[in-house]
Amino acid sequence: MTSSRGVPSRSRAEPDETSDERGMQMAGWIDDLAGVLGEEDLSDTEISTLLEIARDVAHRVARKVTPLSTFLLGSAVGRRLAAGSSRDEALAASLDRLRSVLPDARTEG
Repeated sequence: MTSSRGVPSRSRAEPDETSDERGMQMAGWIDDLAGVLGEEDLSDTEISTLLEIARDVAHRVARKVTPLSTFLLGSAVGRRLAAGSSRDEALAASLDRLRSVLPDARTEG
């Protein structure tokens, strides 16, 4: 498979009885978006981590601030990259900062 930049994309499993076709569409769309924005594709680990933190923000703060928090997270990662950090280091450090201000999980009761 080739990305919109003409570079081979990382392999994604074909949908089968254990794969969600909608998830495959999401992964393809996010790879296309990365290409349009001139960014590297997200790794499976990055996707999982970012969806997890977005879920935490939605549940612990408010759903409507989730896109805002991910925008700010991306800005922080970009600043760290510009300062010379690797992508992994920039994401990890920015996630640590986000998690430091995230309220504790709400308890139902």
